[in-house]
Amino acid sequence: MSDPVSPAATAAPPVTALLHPSTLILIATNLVPIIGVFAWGWDAFLLLMLYWMESAIIAFWTIARIATLPPGAMGPLYVNGRPTDSRIAITSFFVVFLGIFMAGHLLFLWVLFAGEWRQRIHGLWDFYAQVVVVSGLWGVLLTLFLSRGAAFLFHVLRPDFILAVERRIPIPGLPRPPAAGPVDAGGLVGGVLGRIFLMQIAIISGGYVAVLFGSRAPLFILVVLKTAVDALLHVAVDVRPRTKPAAAPV
Repeated sequence: MSDPVSPAATAAPPVTALLHPSTLILIATNLVPIIGVFAWGWDAFLLLMLYWMESAIIAFWTIARIATLPPGAMGPLYVNGRPTDSRIAITSFFVVFLGIFMAGHLLFLWVLFAGEWRQRIHGLWDFYAQVVVVSGLWGVLLTLFLSRGAAFLFHVLRPDFILAVERRIPIPGLPRPPAAGPVDAGGLVGGVLGRIFLMQIAIISGGYVAVLFGSRAPLFILVVLKTAVDALLHVAVDVRPRTKPAAAPV
């Protein structure tokens, strides 16, 4: 009789999952805004705009992943009662859906946290010039965009390469990824929206405390809180333990 494989035996402990290179890179990138707070004078609104634009970057690469899925991977989309599996139609639907979601989110943040920035921003050009360029957010955003793009390139377009690299990471107990399989595109979009929603709850809560107390200490707490939530979600979703099914008794 063969012994069943215990899930605990194949599951990586949380500390081990935090040592995964992708998790360490994520944590390091998330802590960069601390420099912005203490060296460049970023306030709560700039941090919230940075995190909103990070969510927009995540949405962009999610759309790119949807656009490159094989036909039929998402199931049909119904237009006027008629099913269609057109990649263009499905991608366009999610562009509009995520666009409305992100626009509503931006309006919410602007109404609650813009404060004195309302006197300085009078259009899209002012927003780009003042919030993105002058503040220095562009450097962090470029890094985030390129890192997400690299993840898309290796995990989506060239999964065999990144799987081979991960299998050679010399960290005892690190969960080894299985071979690439079909993608649940509906779960992909739902997971991204859920991740953005949970991160934004933490960010908005921290931002409200920072505005209320008006000092840099709450901004530091906001960055650390967002980093912790993002890292835990990454471990739970992307570096989650892969367990083998229990072997049937012989």
